[in-house]
Amino acid sequence: NNKNEVIIYYDGDENTSKGKRNVEVYVHGISKAGNPVIRAYQLSGDSDTIVPEWKLFRADRISQWSVLSKRFSTPKPKFNPSGDKSMKSVLNIAKF
Repeated sequence: NNKNEVIIYYDGDENTSKGKRNVEVYVHGISKAGNPVIRAYQLSGDSDTIVPEWKLFRADRISQWSVLSKRFSTPKPKFNPSGDKSMKSVLNIAKF
């Protein structure tokens, strides 16, 4: 809710390798598969794909979470304030 940048350590999954990532979290919800997830804009860090870019992370695969003092005040391009089509339910979404 405070729109702080966050450092996460993601344990990886079948499509993504392990590593530390610097992200801005925009949405928290439940995926269509029933997993707790966050939709975040990855600013930097480990990734198998393009960075910076939008990413979906399973919350149960985040083993470390550190809130930074740096905040973001405007949404990144392609942010949908109405929800996230990859989620069956949205629990919390950033307000701008």
